Amino acid sequence: MKRVCPPIARTLMPVERDFVLTVDGDPIDEHGLWLERSSLEIGEASPSLSHTTAPGFNGSYDTTLRDTLGRAYLGSRTISFTLFTVGALDEIRESKRYLGGLHGRSLKVSWRVQKGWFRGTLAVGAWKDVWEGSGLTIASVKCSVYCDDPFMYADNKESVGFRLTAGGGASDLYANYEVKAPLFYGNREFYPSRLDVAVDTAQRVSIYYMGADGLPEEQAVVELSTTSAAYYTGVTLSFDMLNHTVKGSGGFLAPTLNSVFFPLRPGDTSRLLISVEGPKPRATCIMEYTPRWMF
Repeated sequence: MKRVCPPIARTLMPVERDFVLTVDGDPIDEHGLWLERSSLEIGEASPSLSHTTAPGFNGSYDTTLRDTLGRAYLGSRTISFTLFTVGALDEIRESKRYLGGLHGRSLKVSWRVQKGWFRGTLAVGAWKDVWEGSGLTIASVKCSVYCDDPFMYADNKESVGFRLTAGGGASDLYANYEVKAPLFYGNREFYPSRLDVAVDTAQRVSIYYMGADGLPEEQAVVELSTTSAAYYTGVTLSFDMLNHTVKGSGGFLAPTLNSVFFPLRPGDTSRLLISVEGPKPRATCIMEYTPRWMF
């Protein structure tokens, strides 16, 4: 929407840039709307807990579902705030129309001090005229964003690239790359938006977490393998950890039966190992992800 030419009252608004609200990357102050700072409230995201009692047992059994880090899964949350606008009646009308066009939409909402965004459905409440005089009107409205996903996501994606190459000996059959902390940012597990392994030559490609004993965790392994007479050559293998699929050569590929797709872990728990096997294997890996936070 083209910005309405503001009167002096709008151009002199004391706006704190760190608290300018943006909707899908669009600063709403450019539409004559400002965030009332003291009104901003990020609602709680309660853990989804489950307990079962049994005769002859003290207390209860904890049957809560938890993620790979032992944390209970979380419910939705609501972000509420008050917006206000000031200007002539036609400008107030244009600001109301702009906000009304967002009512009921699923969108990203952020303010710069947070360095991240939430996604949810915007609900616009009832408008209230706070003051009117000298040809100007001040109006305010309470809004809520209902977030089914309670996490805040970073503004920018993190990208990592590295090369896997075996040594020069004739018996070199493995090329490994261990991704260690603090590479993965955030404080919650996440799924990479991109995890591509471009293979020059390999018979087996594995992605797994290293346990504290230096061995791969059984429940965190994704593996592709060919027969002894075949190779992955000149192909990019795309691992979709969220939807449990692997693509390559223009179609879907079947991982081994012991494969378990898994999310990535942040902080010191990240000990991801990517391995290619075969006669002098070589590959290039590119990984992209968006850190997510809970607070």
